[in-house]
Amino acid sequence: LESAPSIGGESSCSYGNAGTMARYANIPVNSPAVFRKLPGLLFDEEAPLSMVSLFGNVGMFWKMMPWAGLFAWNCRRSAVEHTAQSLGALLSHAETGWEPAFRQAGIDIDGTLNDGTKTQPWKVRNGYLLLQRTPQDMQSSQYSANLRQQHIQNLKMVALTSDEVLELEPTLDPERCQGGAWYFPDAWSITDPGALLKALADGFERGGGTVRTDSRVVDIQSLQPPWGDETAVRVSAW
Repeated sequence: LESAPSIGGESSCSYGNAGTMARYANIPVNSPAVFRKLPGLLFDEEAPLSMVSLFGNVGMFWKMMPWAGLFAWNCRRSAVEHTAQSLGALLSHAETGWEPAFRQAGIDIDGTLNDGTKTQPWKVRNGYLLLQRTPQDMQSSQYSANLRQQHIQNLKMVALTSDEVLELEPTLDPERCQGGAWYFPDAWSITDPGALLKALADGFERGGGTVRTDSRVVDIQSLQPPWGDETAVRVSAW
């Protein structure tokens, strides 16, 4: 199902997607550290969560307060660890979970993409870096690192010094990694997410499915026997 006029085009949800298989990404934005910084994040006009611009609009300000309250509530250590555990359980099976879809579509994800205009690998394994600006940032990131190691099966994660980061990425601004980085050597990404989405859609149609565009989801239902363990998606036009 795709709400855009075509699968994988410029209006598609896949367009511009980094295509990263982010098995390491089980850490929510909320965290105990963010909770301590929350006043500054909300009331500094240059902060990403700034609400300063809403002060002139009292109605909108109070409308946003429930969201801000829930955001703060979910910065509790117990809430963060619950989310990290739940996401970790999903991410531990992210790669193997895609394998049936790739097989149905006839995609050899370790092979070559050839769409008639270019030939390139479907995926590249270049690793992923989480840069730490200062030694203090590296120290405070240890909490998140522990949650990754605890809740994501077989995750390879290495702490790098600033010099080691610059050996991997010589053109990187040294000020960006004064605290070093966490390196995930097995991380990989799709070279063309739009082409992958098109290939998956083609495989879905070959298997008897119907792809609808310019539609929106209005209901999702799990079908019970005698229809089997399936999911029905009801759609309507925009």
